[in-house]
Amino acid sequence: MPPEELSETLRKKRRRLDKTQGKIADLTGLSVSQISRIEKNSVDKIAIEAAEKFIEENFKVLRPEHIEFESRIGETSTDLEDVYNREEVLSNDTSFGVGHYPLSDAEKLALGLEEKILEIDEAGEDIKIMVTREKDVVDVTVAVAGITSRIENLEAEKYSYYD
Repeated sequence: MPPEELSETLRKKRRRLDKTQGKIADLTGLSVSQISRIEKNSVDKIAIEAAEKFIEENFKVLRPEHIEFESRIGETSTDLEDVYNREEVLSNDTSFGVGHYPLSDAEKLALGLEEKILEIDEAGEDIKIMVTREKDVVDVTVAVAGITSRIENLEAEKYSYYD
């Protein structure tokens, strides 16, 4: 094969590879397939549109059209669906992420608390913090796994987090 044809063949292969390799963004997590009128395909569409918007707003060179987005968001356990129908504020382990900027005061508080908790020698890294605010009332719920090898006894465990 003459060098010109080889070069063109390699360019075509490279273009095909560029379109497929490292260009897929998988959006994963769990959601409830139906809350009011939001259905499974709406969740997929919302997730993909949000990811495209994030890329567009946060990268100078990378564009959404450079990426093939695939939504693989599954349906949450039916046991958890009731959580979404309750009036009171509840939280479960994060199974689907949502983010925005700038951070609210509640988010700043949660991040600051996490940093402080990570300074506690007995605290593990599996930290869950839920901050809610209704008008002037801020409520904070914290769950922290303890590292048992660093905790002397049950009494020490009770008080190590509150120092």
